[in-house]
Amino acid sequence: MKVPQKVFLVDDHPLFREGLRSRLSRDARFQIVGEAHTAEEANRRILETKPDIITLDISLPGKDGLEFAQELRFLNKEIKILVITFLKKVDTIQLVFQAGANGYLCKESAAEWLIIALEDVANNQHFLDRTLPPEFVRRLMSGLKPPEKEPPIDQAYNALPKRAKEIFFLVADGKSTAEIMEALSISDKTVRNYKTAIFDKLHIKSAVDANRYAIKIGLIDS
Repeated sequence: MKVPQKVFLVDDHPLFREGLRSRLSRDARFQIVGEAHTAEEANRRILETKPDIITLDISLPGKDGLEFAQELRFLNKEIKILVITFLKKVDTIQLVFQAGANGYLCKESAAEWLIIALEDVANNQHFLDRTLPPEFVRRLMSGLKPPEKEPPIDQAYNALPKRAKEIFFLVADGKSTAEIMEALSISDKTVRNYKTAIFDKLHIKSAVDANRYAIKIGLIDS
């Protein structure tokens, strides 16, 4: 990593963010460009700071970290997400990776693992906390195996984040960008970013295609 990786911290505990900031400030490979205590605040600031890596807690006020991770990955394929949390259940960690995170680190781990985890995700590798017992890891990985059969036609829609589904429905229902902005209290740029990502994921090119797709999967009546 020749150029410092820009890191954004998302955690609702100020003392924990301070600890991360203190540790990373001593390492020239990383540069903290911002921090937030909620997903909503982070979403606004990430657009401004354009970080390379986001450290993200799962338990946040309002929108939780898993939903936020899914939205981040949906809108930005390049951004790296390292989830740092106290939660250690197998199904929770499976959800972390299914949401699009690049790494999972337990808050109980030693501080040196933070740098190792950030290095791994920065280098396009997945990181799984090394302190997890082997049996735990085997159970975890067994739940991450890809499906063997071809997914049903509405699988792409089902994989969309919650906010993307809301926007897709409004687009398919013939609503304009201005109407979607008003209905969901979001900006023009947010609507357009989501529409671009939705069209790409569903392999459609227009609102007319969205309407046909929604009818095909039974989301709206013909």
